[in-house]
Amino acid sequence: MRPRFKTYITARFLMRLLWRIKREGYENVPRDGALMMCANHNSNLDPIFIAVTMAEFADLRFMAKKELFAFKPLAALLNWIGAFPVDRQSADIKSAKTTMTILKEGGRLLVFPEGTRYLDGEIRAAKPGVGLFALRLGVTVLPVYITNKKRLFGKVRVIFGKPMVFNPPAGAKAGAELYQQCADEIMDAIRALKNKTGL
Repeated sequence: MRPRFKTYITARFLMRLLWRIKREGYENVPRDGALMMCANHNSNLDPIFIAVTMAEFADLRFMAKKELFAFKPLAALLNWIGAFPVDRQSADIKSAKTTMTILKEGGRLLVFPEGTRYLDGEIRAAKPGVGLFALRLGVTVLPVYITNKKRLFGKVRVIFGKPMVFNPPAGAKAGAELYQQCADEIMDAIRALKNKTGL
């Protein structure tokens, strides 16, 4: 058994002791090929909540703000579970290259299109970068909604939506406007998942 797979199994056991984690729409998750999972973001635990619902995909990668990597023990843990740093204050070329490499190699990547956490549970506009990756690489995009309330021993719902694939409109010139339009469509899909919950 791979070390990281053991880590995920352990994390899943511990998380399910503390929360009642329920996954919905899991049949929508493609079993093969590159996948960019796009989720709302309201807690630092979101990547772990999502990952433990799909522990059979122990190679899931995700971005984390670079500030978290300043503390070496935490940086080691983040690297171990598949995170890589991103600088949210600038055009981070290194993290963009890492993202493209993961997806080009058929990997599975979790991103938070809003770019930061919003503790009130409201879903904000996406950054255009997610649209750039979706359009340039043509990978499957999977919208994911995770409920905001994460009280200990309470229920946390992770809802997987229908896969999406984006192709540039015929004759359209790639650019910021088109990337933002794609990113907005992804957030609309996440928002629709939230609306179905009635929360």
